Amino acid sequence: MFLKEASLGNIRPFSYKKIKFQKGINTIFGGNGSGKTTILEAIHLLSLGKSFKTAHANEFIKDNEKTYKITGTTNGKNKIEIKGTKDKKTITKNEKTVKKLTSHIRALPIIINTPDEIVYHGDHNNKRQKNLNKNICLIDLEYMDTLKKYNKTLKQRNKAIKQRQKFSVWDPLMVDFSLNLWEKRRKYIKAINKMLKKTIIKNEIKKTAKIEIKGHEKVSEKIAEKFYLTLEKDKKAGHTTFGPHRDTIEYFFNNEKIKKQASQGEKSVFFAVLKKAEADIVKREIKEEPIILLDDIFSKTDEKNTQRILNIFKKSEQTIITHTQKIPRSHKNIYIDD
Repeated sequence: MFLKEASLGNIRPFSYKKIKFQKGINTIFGGNGSGKTTILEAIHLLSLGKSFKTAHANEFIKDNEKTYKITGTTNGKNKIEIKGTKDKKTITKNEKTVKKLTSHIRALPIIINTPDEIVYHGDHNNKRQKNLNKNICLIDLEYMDTLKKYNKTLKQRNKAIKQRQKFSVWDPLMVDFSLNLWEKRRKYIKAINKMLKKTIIKNEIKKTAKIEIKGHEKVSEKIAEKFYLTLEKDKKAGHTTFGPHRDTIEYFFNNEKIKKQASQGEKSVFFAVLKKAEADIVKREIKEEPIILLDDIFSKTDEKNTQRILNIFKKSEQTIITHTQKIPRSHKNIYIDD
């Protein structure tokens, strides 16, 4: 699948903007603040119904406007539209209202990499959590349902902790949901590591890449025991200190944690390999190749690593990259005015 066209109305700097895309590598280029990332944000909204930059619509709606509208058309002639205000939104596919995200998430599948993932990889574990959850949800709708239930129960448990009520009543549900999530996460980590290895070999990159997840348990009795043993700790902290939401996810490149890599260019190569592996797993599992969005991935790469990254995605159905200048090997360069 690839996106043929997108139009943005009242999104950040744009009152109205229409962009045509092609199959293959598309480069959106222009000066800082011209709205390049906003276009990726709009595609993310079409795909998942939310921004990757903010949880609040009033932050991406153009100043002095009350409503927004984004429309996208795919090569399969599907038309997806999201419109709304700061308080509510409506998503439609071919003019039919989407009632549940689970029925829409595969309508325009995407894999995205942002500068935050590269720059803050060592300090913001929640970003890695979100990326992991988003990718597993795309290939496993049951995981999405369980994650929603877990987060709802977690919120109720945390509320009880803060109100000094008996909060252990939520633990049986927390145990069941945690066990399910961890089983699926382990399965995914195993799959992504195999795909990372395959991607590394295919692109003749003389390094290794892998992901590890720490904090999980495999047996329900052990999980229940951990929740019991952290009761006092939870009271002092004012929130739940154990569970899948507390998992630590580590990225390794050449057997070193990615945050220890000296070269920003090397880090960009790692994340390019990761996104390609993620996309290939999605394609294998749902029989649909996702659109790959790479925001400013070339900002600190030399010519050698830039070409290496381009080679990784040269056979992907559609990759949309933001950059400050044209990329000669792109199938299409799209200039955005300052």
